Amino acid sequence: MLTIDELANYIVLDIDEGSEDPDDIKTVKRLNALIKVTDEYAKSAVSADYPDDDYRVKEAQLILADDLYSHGNARSDQATARIKEIVKSMLDQVRNDLRGESDATS
Repeated sequence: MLTIDELANYIVLDIDEGSEDPDDIKTVKRLNALIKVTDEYAKSAVSADYPDDDYRVKEAQLILADDLYSHGNARSDQATARIKEIVKSMLDQVRNDLRGESDATS
């Protein structure tokens, strides 16, 4: 699963998780929510026990979280559609790899 630091670095945010600044608190809450959303998305797209150390999964989660952070949940223009297609494709690859591993052990 992503961490606050990984996501903040990817989005290029300078936040202090322990800060009492209301803006930092709000940002940390938003990032935690996005981490949960991308975790659930990966579980749904790949499997409940998706390999969270797979670089494709992590990158897909970062791309998706950045898009949601930058543009909000309701945006549906062409750029966001392309991003969603990239994320879907990356996670489809991981899911297919897992199916191949499962078939090989059967």
